[in-house]
Amino acid sequence: MGEQVAAQQAFALSVESGLLKSELQFRQFLNVLPAAAYMCDAAGLITYYNGHAHELWGREPLLNDDGDMFCGSFRLFTPAGEPVPHEECWMALALRFNKEFNGEEIVIEREGGERLTVLAYARPIRDEDGDLMAAVNILVDITERKRAESQLAESHDVLERRVRERTEELEALNRELESFNYSVSHDLRAPLRGIDGFSRALEEDYAGVLDATAQDYLNRIRGGAKRMGALIEALLGFSGIARGGVEKRPLDLVPLADAVIERLQARQPARNVCVRKPVNMYACGDDRLLAIALQNLLENAWKFTSEQEDCAIEFGVDGTEDEQVYFVRDNGSGFDMCHADRIFVPFQRLHSGVEGTGVGLATVQRIVHRHGGRIWVDSEPGAGTTMYFTLPD
Repeated sequence: MGEQVAAQQAFALSVESGLLKSELQFRQFLNVLPAAAYMCDAAGLITYYNGHAHELWGREPLLNDDGDMFCGSFRLFTPAGEPVPHEECWMALALRFNKEFNGEEIVIEREGGERLTVLAYARPIRDEDGDLMAAVNILVDITERKRAESQLAESHDVLERRVRERTEELEALNRELESFNYSVSHDLRAPLRGIDGFSRALEEDYAGVLDATAQDYLNRIRGGAKRMGALIEALLGFSGIARGGVEKRPLDLVPLADAVIERLQARQPARNVCVRKPVNMYACGDDRLLAIALQNLLENAWKFTSEQEDCAIEFGVDGTEDEQVYFVRDNGSGFDMCHADRIFVPFQRLHSGVEGTGVGLATVQRIVHRHGGRIWVDSEPGAGTTMYFTLPD
């Protein structure tokens, strides 16, 4: 009989030891959680809490103290700032209505007036008969995250406002540029036409009166007016590239190049220039803008091969499947690559005494950039120049 009692006592001690061990493991588990975790009994009184709960509440919670509810010392609000009665908080609803919460956002105002935003998780615990035993509650403090989100939203609003202001400034500048272009195209062209016309009239009507020096002066005046007119046209074309959209579509570049070569040959039929190009060369881009780009590139090659005995111009494409590189190559005069950074700047001319406005390559660069591509050059004095550019799909 004594042995049976001893065995029962040993079993009871074993069970109690196992329960104590399980409770210790449970407490250690809750303390590891990076959130406020606590349990309350069926009456809503705190029976256990971890260290994070103590930090969140800012005070020692009440444990089974004559019916004093834990949340009685807090004020609760919705994220919009509307008060939440204690009987409608997550813990009360979990206990009264067997309701579960899985991350409901709520604002807690602590005793000192500080407000914290938390995500509330709650789950009721019932016994085998379905009777309410307790509730497990977890609060995740997201105050800093919400503050960061608010700052990010504020920064986004500030950025949007600045973008709108900058856009309005650019639109105003574009309107001023259009007004300037209108003034250039109308107010400057008329005086130039008058200078050229009256100079020609003097040359024709008083040819017998004017000596050679005076006629030379008139020729210089007319030449200057002609160059000024060409420069105005180039400037208008350069500024016009920035306006309007880029309508990309598949196209063959060879017919565009052919049209330019035909005009150049018709202009100087005595020149014998060997032009090499493939039968087809496909790309994706705006045919109007790319025609202007090829016109400037081919005209440059045509112009700077004029002193060569065997003039050669090649229009081709190299590259890989990932990137096609188009090029215009000539065997003309070339230039020193130490000046390469100047060739795409308007009015920067590397060859003195050569006809041109210094705007053509700047126009080509703007067109290529508007297509999202790149443009660069390789040249050597006396060995020709190759202009490369890409046109991404």
